[in-house]
Amino acid sequence: GVMIAAMVGIHHFTTVGRNSYIGATTPVRRDVPPFTIFEGDPNEVRSINAEGLKRHGFDTDVIMQLKKAYSQLYRKGASLEVAARELLAQTDNEQVKYFAQAVVNSCSSRFGRYLEENRQDKDLSKVDRRPAEIREAQAKEKQ
Repeated sequence: GVMIAAMVGIHHFTTVGRNSYIGATTPVRRDVPPFTIFEGDPNEVRSINAEGLKRHGFDTDVIMQLKKAYSQLYRKGASLEVAARELLAQTDNEQVKYFAQAVVNSCSSRFGRYLEENRQDKDLSKVDRRPAEIREAQAKEKQ
């Protein structure tokens, strides 16, 4: 499960990865990678949620591999998407693959929200995105 602290606001179309922790008063505007501690404004992935993973029965070896993957992605200073794609190609661990794939997905979208790409109204103008009852009322007024 996900641990969400007090007073957290989560933007629509945002994905919160499994076994992550979101710190108090964090305005979540982009995807939260799985297995991480995510907090602050501006948003930042702080580390792997090692304590939460232990509580959920993850093996110590898996936690160490996730920590190593985190270091490869967030501490080397390279492009996050490039580093995640390299990690996907290098690893056999399913948890690490899931973590890296979530980062790749998030990086592939304009605002860091993978699900935003699947919006059904993304091709509509702002006028057409208004609620249906408003659009219908304005159409009647024009007649």
